[in-house]
Amino acid sequence: MNQVDLALRAANSNLNAAQQQVNQINATIGQARNQDGEEGQAAADDAAGQLPAAQSGVESAQVAVQQAQATYDEAVAQANKRTVTAPVSGTVLTMSAVPGAAIVDEGKESSAVMLETNAETHEFKRVRVTVKAKNNTKAVVEGNVSKGDVIMLDGASAADNTGDAASSTSQTAASDERAR
Repeated sequence: MNQVDLALRAANSNLNAAQQQVNQINATIGQARNQDGEEGQAAADDAAGQLPAAQSGVESAQVAVQQAQATYDEAVAQANKRTVTAPVSGTVLTMSAVPGAAIVDEGKESSAVMLETNAETHEFKRVRVTVKAKNNTKAVVEGNVSKGDVIMLDGASAADNTGDAASSTSQTAASDERAR
């Protein structure tokens, strides 16, 4: 990114130098025309002969700036694609399942870390539980949970410990600074 930025700055610097050269030639032409006699006219003609090359230099420098700017813009766009920005502040706890996926395979057990949320105080804590799958839509959650606790299990949400499970609308769980 630094190299692209330096290239853009160099192209702009070259453009400024080319424009200054054109301005200097125009000033020389003006001064020469104000002089009396053939010497003034000869100096004006000489300077005017240099003007097309200087103007061509400005045009080339403008193209170089446009190319450097396009390269810079592309580098910034690529850098932005590599940057992950969270929609809210907090800590990502899990991102391992897709909404609608089974909590665990049928007939198997799995230990999972879950997030228990107290809706009144908005406090969070991590609790270890065991999930026993009944089928793809029902599971028994065993652990230190109470009816009505909202939990996140690898991308699936269980409403309570009766075995009813529902798909989660999010693959992540976030906790704010109060959770620490």
